[in-house]
Amino acid sequence: EGCGVRKNSRLVGVNKDTVTRLALLDTGCRAIAQGAPGERERRERARLLELARREGLRAMALSWINTLLPPARLGDAALVDSIVQMVERKSVDIFARQVNALLNRSDESSLLPGIRCPVLVLSGCSDPLSRPEANHEMAAAISGSHLAILQECGHMAPQEQPGEVNRCLSEWLERG
Repeated sequence: EGCGVRKNSRLVGVNKDTVTRLALLDTGCRAIAQGAPGERERRERARLLELARREGLRAMALSWINTLLPPARLGDAALVDSIVQMVERKSVDIFARQVNALLNRSDESSLLPGIRCPVLVLSGCSDPLSRPEANHEMAAAISGSHLAILQECGHMAPQEQPGEVNRCLSEWLERG
């Protein structure tokens, strides 16, 4: 979560001749916000990390799920369970490194105009971590990119709406 643009924009810059397409799903490119919004993010990430350390990744995932999914999807037991299981396959140390990376992330928006391959930017309309307006901004900064905002979808688009994500990817790939 949250590292897609950071990793991939650098990859594209280094491998301009070998990276021919790039799909950015549920990601962002900005540093942590200044002021109250940034402090809220720091507190929430610290809370989740402490919960993972104290009670385990399952407890953390069950708490975090309320942020990841829109309210209408929280009753989908199979979806919730698949996300919890995905989180449980990692370790608390991996989660701690992810939190640290996200809290210390830099603004990578200046790298976006340098991406020269076809790009798909995809996010859920109810994604609080990768908001649609941020995805519009990313897509606008990348010449020739394609933007897809999925309805009734939160931060876990490939798990929430695999058919719609596959359709968007297929259509984007068919465009050439």
